[in-house]
Amino acid sequence: MMRSLLLVVAVLLFVSAPVRADNYFLKITADGTALSLQSSVGDPGGGDVNITLLTVSQLPPDGHGVQRITDADLWRDDSLGIYQLWAVVRNDGGYSHCSTYYAWSPSLFSWDLQDVQECYWTTSPDPYGLSNQNDITVLKTNGGQYLMWYAIYQVSGWRTQIWHRTSADGIAWSAPTLVLPAGNLEDWNMPTVVNMTSGPYRIYLSHQQTDSPPPFYTFSGDADPTTGVVSNLSQITTFEELMVGAYPVGNRYGSAEHLRYVRRFLAMAWHLIELRSVDEGQTWTEQDLGLYSSTNYAMVGVIESDPPATPTPAPVPSSSTGGLALLVVLFTMFTVLRGKR
Repeated sequence: MMRSLLLVVAVLLFVSAPVRADNYFLKITADGTALSLQSSVGDPGGGDVNITLLTVSQLPPDGHGVQRITDADLWRDDSLGIYQLWAVVRNDGGYSHCSTYYAWSPSLFSWDLQDVQECYWTTSPDPYGLSNQNDITVLKTNGGQYLMWYAIYQVSGWRTQIWHRTSADGIAWSAPTLVLPAGNLEDWNMPTVVNMTSGPYRIYLSHQQTDSPPPFYTFSGDADPTTGVVSNLSQITTFEELMVGAYPVGNRYGSAEHLRYVRRFLAMAWHLIELRSVDEGQTWTEQDLGLYSSTNYAMVGVIESDPPATPTPAPVPSSSTGGLALLVVLFTMFTVLRGKR
């Protein structure tokens, strides 16, 4: 009888086990009205994690006419014990306006959006000649200062350059500083910065020298933690790709043991490719993570699952997994009762 009961417990634990993943993906709906956290590379299925983090309707009224979320950055702040979110939102009439919003949640998988507020907004042309902000990356130094790098597309010259801001609280930001200029018909996109334990931070970017069709190649370089200036760039991929995120395993701004290697995710035309480095970006190995094809979502980032996190269990359809568990229980009970005869 004891064996039968153990069998029942084991089966129930198996069918009700929560969905876990090494990484979760930040995705924006095709119409730009919602930002989600998902565990699947492609469109989510019935048992996948799919959490709405932010919708346009949750943004405070500001009179700026924002209608479309275009990018976001999300990570856990271990010093505060919360998840912090920054989202770039623009109006739906072109590149005339962009806003950056801040919010936070005490939990990732039991998402509870708090304190949504606008950090800053820009119009075109503004005093800096900027047109469209996108590709935002934010990190927090060990001293508690927030640093931001992001791409700005400028109609003048048809180029995208990297800019930098600083903040004491992640909400009120300094005026922007140009830290990586681009020539005419040149783009530096999708910056992601990793806080190294010593020396300059490491920055990853996608580069495009505009032609038809436009190839994107990934570069790495140094980002000065004080000025944000980018230098010592070198190309690390030789195939066309589009980077969606780079981060150290573990804490994004943590101890040296968390920076033993950096994972980089590349969204190609049809597949999601992971590049791994075990020597802090000196050499790379490649792994195909599977088909990435979606007309419903655009992937804009990657967040690693934190060890203490407990994802919401996957729904158990009564017609499949739940029904199987019930049959196992009934069969076991029948066997036990039959054995008592």
